[in-house]
Order: sequence, then C-alpha cells, then structure tokens
Amino acid sequence: PTPSEAMLRRAARHLQCSLLREGRSATKAVHGLGSLRALATTTTSARVVRRPTLSEVREMPLSMCEMPAETLWMLTEQGSFDAAEERLIREVMRVDGIEWEEAAEKVKKMAIDNDKIESIATLPHKVGIMAAGASGILSIPMVYYLPWVEWTNHHYVTSDVPEPKDLESLWEVGAWSWNWMEPVLGTASFVLLTLQFMRSVMLNIDLKPFTGRVRSYRANRLADLYPQYDRAMVRDYVKLEKFSGTGNS
Repeated sequence: PTPSEAMLRRAARHLQCSLLREGRSATKAVHGLGSLRALATTTTSARVVRRPTLSEVREMPLSMCEMPAETLWMLTEQGSFDAAEERLIREVMRVDGIEWEEAAEKVKKMAIDNDKIESIATLPHKVGIMAAGASGILSIPMVYYLPWVEWTNHHYVTSDVPEPKDLESLWEVGAWSWNWMEPVLGTASFVLLTLQFMRSVMLNIDLKPFTGRVRSYRANRLADLYPQYDRAMVRDYVKLEKFSGTGNS
C-alpha cells in the first residue's frame, strides 16, 4: 500500500477504537469505518488521464497489413472483409514463399477468378430489382390514369363502365379501377409478406436463403480452384466479399 493508504487505514482503526471506547454501538463504528474506506477508495482511484505521446501516435497502425495475426483473426470473425483479405495475403506468402506485394497481386487474381460467375450469381437479384421497380411505377397509372384503366378493363376485366360524369376526377377513376386492382396488389403484398416471414424463419433455424447459398457456392468454388491454400481462409475471404460493383469497405 502507498503511504496515503496506510495513513487512512490507521485513521480508520483509530476511529473505530475511539467510538467503541466512548460506548457507541458497533454499528456506528462500522459505518465510520466504511466512510473512511470509501474516502480512501475515492482518493486512491483518482488519477490524471494520460494522453498519447507523439512517438506513440507515430507507431499507430495505419493499414490492415500492420495488424498482428491475432487481431486479423478476431476482425475476420466479426465480419471484416479487409481483415479476411489481409489474412489470405499472409497465407499466400506462407505457402508460396513470396513477399507481401506479390501475394497481394495473387489475391487480386483470385478475386478476378471469383468474379467470373458474378453476373450469373446476381442475375435473380437484378431481375427482382427491375421487376419490383417496374411494378411499383406501372401500378400508379394502372389505378389512376383513365386511358390505361379503360384499356385494361376492355382487354382483361370487362366490367361495366361508369357514366362519364363518374370518371371526371382522379379519385373517381381510382375508385373504379380499384375493383380489380385491389385483389392483384393485395395478393402481391401478401406473397411478399409470406416470403419475408419464410426467410426469417429459415435464418432462425440456420437454413441458408438464396443469397447465402450463392455465397457458399462461390466460396467452395474458389477454394477448389486454389486447394494449396487454407480452405477456411479462402472461404472466409469470399463470403465476406461484397458483390462486384458495390465495393468493399
């Protein structure tokens, strides 16, 4: 203990003995002792906040390649693509016996090989994006634009056409077209809702939805192309890599 701690402890013992000699209860003595201990803890725990020095700041890592191996493992497990990439570069260095620059170029070549099936792997997603965007935009004129509403009714619905005076405003047109648009839009919304629920349940029981299966296929494919490197490192690199065109960060 420091001199200040020893002094406070002696003062606490002296206070306890004094209170007991004066005939006070042991409870008061304990309370007095606790107060002094709390004071001692507050006094000894107070310290000046240390700020980094210039020399320490100059040694701070500026890139993932400066991180130790243990840190790279932890960051990879937490989902960092940059850490997985650096870990794979070091694996290439170890297996091929080359320097970091050459290993980084080798990993870039592996990334190119991995992206060769990118267009096919992302095709369902791109079709879904275009279909969703087109459906959302076209649904507006199909509900409120009278020429489109009349054309749809004439070719597909064949319902009774209201009087011209009942189709003078946008809202009157929508009220008429909603008779057949509501089932379509309602069914589509319910289908999307059930698909979202199905996906959430699949994740709860560790089943892979479509995107997860695509990532696993890509990871296994690249690991098979480069069997000389650690399979787990290659698969982690691919699984954490974002699809081309979105960038990695």
